[in-house]
Amino acid sequence: MDPITFKTENGIFDFAKSDVFERLKFHKKELNSLEADMIEKYLSCGGGGCHHNIVPEEYDYFCIIALELIEKEKGSVSCKKCDETFKASELKSIKVGHGRTPFEENARTEKGRLRFRAIFGERWFRVAIDNIKNPFRKKNSNPPMFGGKGYACPNDHELITLVTWRT
Repeated sequence: MDPITFKTENGIFDFAKSDVFERLKFHKKELNSLEADMIEKYLSCGGGGCHHNIVPEEYDYFCIIALELIEKEKGSVSCKKCDETFKASELKSIKVGHGRTPFEENARTEKGRLRFRAIFGERWFRVAIDNIKNPFRKKNSNPPMFGGKGYACPNDHELITLVTWRT
């Protein structure tokens, strides 16, 4: 069966057509994704007999599908920097920004206990006291944060990333 190809700036991903259509149908049915429906229609091209095997760049939603397939260790990728091909199981998971969730970065101590400082910030106690002392003062707003997930080749070349949350 012909593979479905997805290209990023740093890699060329190949996935089995059946795996891609399974994920697209899930996104279409369970998540009501119009983007998944558009990609599915493009790749199947109706009954006209034309079959596209390369996902165009304008379908950036496919990045989500690609990350899910890699997470399930399906497919392969050619790293453009080291000019080698790797199975999805060989790729390294990487954090983007502050990680997959807003609470992931430094959230646990070495003993596995939850570290409140990670949730509240380094000076959370001082800020709480200042707010109690003077509730009408101008609040100190933190800069926006973001995080997500991605994958790198075994040689640490970033292949694909996706920002999944912002504050």
